Amino acid sequence: MKQAGAAGKTIVIGTTGEVNSLQTAANAIRQAAISIGLKAKFKSVSAANYINFFTDPKAREGVDGFLTTNYPDYADPAALYNTVALKGGSQNYTGFEDPRITAAMEEARTTTDQRRRAQQTAKAGDLIMETLPWIPLAAPSSIVIMDKRITGAPSSFMYMGGPWAATIGAAG
Repeated sequence: MKQAGAAGKTIVIGTTGEVNSLQTAANAIRQAAISIGLKAKFKSVSAANYINFFTDPKAREGVDGFLTTNYPDYADPAALYNTVALKGGSQNYTGFEDPRITAAMEEARTTTDQRRRAQQTAKAGDLIMETLPWIPLAAPSSIVIMDKRITGAPSSFMYMGGPWAATIGAAG
């Protein structure tokens, strides 16, 4: 922190005390910040107004970061990277831009060679973790355990909002 000239500086974390998981994560970030020589405070809003951090630049004024449970918009390893690390990405709130990441993502998107696509997507991921326009805390998986007597559980993003329970049934 001293070398970076940030010792004693204050970070502001957007949160809400009305959602336990967000408050728990915000407290963990606050403690981590303090442990490395920063000061940390919260900008706490109601659960109903938390959405404004995502949708309203004025709500984000003075906030250095806020928490979310994140997921890609479509089934592709690059999908989340596109939203957080490319210019115009739906979650690129600061206008972050890195020509190395953009080049890797563009090559991944335009090549027909699946191995090259995977290599360039992984390269972009490594660069994102180096530059940190977005900082993941954890990457939980959604796991569905079924047995051969049950069918219909979704293996897609449908579980977030679709009527998937209506498709659960007995096999056979």
